[in-house]
Amino acid sequence: IPRCVNRIKHSTGIEFDIDNIPIDDELTYKILSEGNTVGVFQMHGRLRSFMHQLDTRLFTDLIALYALNRRNRRGSLDKIKSLVRRKYGREEISYLLPEMEQCLKETYGLTIYPEQIIELSKQIADFSTEQSVGLYKALRHEDAAELDLLKVQFIEGGQAKGHDKETLTTIWNEWVADWPNYMSKCHATCYTWLLYQTAYLKAHYPTEY
Repeated sequence: IPRCVNRIKHSTGIEFDIDNIPIDDELTYKILSEGNTVGVFQMHGRLRSFMHQLDTRLFTDLIALYALNRRNRRGSLDKIKSLVRRKYGREEISYLLPEMEQCLKETYGLTIYPEQIIELSKQIADFSTEQSVGLYKALRHEDAAELDLLKVQFIEGGQAKGHDKETLTTIWNEWVADWPNYMSKCHATCYTWLLYQTAYLKAHYPTEY
């Protein structure tokens, strides 16, 4: 990236800050959706095909797609297909509890990131920061004993807020079962930004890139 920026300055006299390019650049999204991505950071194989299907102009969609693709598991692939269908209204977007919409709206009702679990545990069951971070660590380390303890706290906390036990149990079981498919949003965002920067350079300065 810095070598390309230097070439652009040398050949055109244009100087710009690659870290402050527009996040909604139409030409960049155009080459991504068209699959014209040879040489773009980590845009190859299956991800290129999924990007074409998603045909998005939202950076948040790119992050979600990148995160799911990197997990490379059956559950993640199913979520990618669901993400595309939900974006274009071919699958219903639903929430087990109304409180979940604010946190999951960006990902069309799908839980994709551990950060969403941390936030939802606070909203649904009044988990403290310590409890929610403890949940993340227990999931990460597959600590069955700690997860059993936190499940009791989650259901009790959710019931205290008026939620029924069956729905709370369903939410919890989905989180635990789906854990291998999650990639942190902060991690995915950093890599997606590199992908976007290289796509921007290829779209606007193909010769130098």
